[in-house]
Amino acid sequence: MFTATKADTVRLSEKIQALGHTTQALNGDLSQAARNKTMDSFSRGHFKVLVSTDVGSRGLDIANVSHVINFDIPKQVEEYVHRTGRTGRAGFKGDAISLIGPKDWYNFKELEVFLKRQFSFAIIEGLEASFKGLAPKKVARVTKVKKEEKNHLQQPKAKRNTGVKKRFDVSQQEGFEPFRLPKNKRTLPIDDSED
Repeated sequence: MFTATKADTVRLSEKIQALGHTTQALNGDLSQAARNKTMDSFSRGHFKVLVSTDVGSRGLDIANVSHVINFDIPKQVEEYVHRTGRTGRAGFKGDAISLIGPKDWYNFKELEVFLKRQFSFAIIEGLEASFKGLAPKKVARVTKVKKEEKNHLQQPKAKRNTGVKKRFDVSQQEGFEPFRLPKNKRTLPIDDSED
């Protein structure tokens, strides 16, 4: 059984164990020696269910794996091929089962495109799901721009009406020297010299 996270490998392994099945968790938190020992024990049949992250999807040559269950659909579609390739090896038959929920839906649809096939859905008695899939993502529609708006958008920035109205133009007054405030200053300087 493949999961997306290390925490899920432990959690699912404990739940399966509580149901009376022999199981082990395999994830990246284990040392290489511990991973090898777990894989050797699984291949010898010391436990029936291996719950693993994708660390167990490549390079494992175990001939008698009857089922691969994807608890989570992998984000990388190529990883699905590696996962399901763990079953049906060396002339044996095997089944791959994937559980699909809302968080996996788009990864699942990408997988169908990648494999150029559509998968059938089965309903497990007692585990009927209410989730039937998500609607395809909507593509943004281009709307026609009104002629006035189009002309406004084509004007150079300096000529565009920004919506700010000038109260008065002091630069036209006689003897007045215009000044600009620095952008980071929000208040006018106070000049007390004429008081």
